Amino acid sequence: MSRSLGILAEDATDIDVLKVIANRYKPGAFSFKVHHGRGAGELHRKGSRWIADLQRRDVRHVVILHDLDRDRGSGELHDESDLRHRLRRVVADATLEHLLCIPVEELEAWFWSCPDVLAKVAGRPQRAHRNPHAIRGPKEQLVALSRRGGRRPHYSTNDNRELAGLLDLERAARACPALRELLAFLDLAGE
Repeated sequence: MSRSLGILAEDATDIDVLKVIANRYKPGAFSFKVHHGRGAGELHRKGSRWIADLQRRDVRHVVILHDLDRDRGSGELHDESDLRHRLRRVVADATLEHLLCIPVEELEAWFWSCPDVLAKVAGRPQRAHRNPHAIRGPKEQLVALSRRGGRRPHYSTNDNRELAGLLDLERAARACPALRELLAFLDLAGE
């Protein structure tokens, strides 16, 4: 019997990635109820309403996925504790179990932990990055990696669903704390 897992995210491609990961990690364990915006602002503005909707639909576990972005001026990562505080307000009145899943910069950093994913993007063998969260602009770096012979890029975020299907979850979880937390939450939600 599958359980309903709620997912709130900044955009649809992030939802796609989480669905693929959840289905690979716990095959058949979940059905999904989702809401996404067109960026972080919508998640913050509408998140409480989305949570209330999920509760009405009998969802007991929800993942709120939000990138830990960089400040455009300074290039420094935003304060994670401040982001967590703001996201907790989204679930303040909720009675469901939740995970604030905050990949450093972007969830595309997870892909840098897996040579199979990188080889797919680059079109040739690649080595995994030891510390994927240290990569500035992981999404933009995937675009750059996908330029073969200086031509137009072969990667876009629309490819993330396929790449999530190739991701070595065990290896990526060792390298990426947010993914490790997600998998632990899926264990809890799937019980």
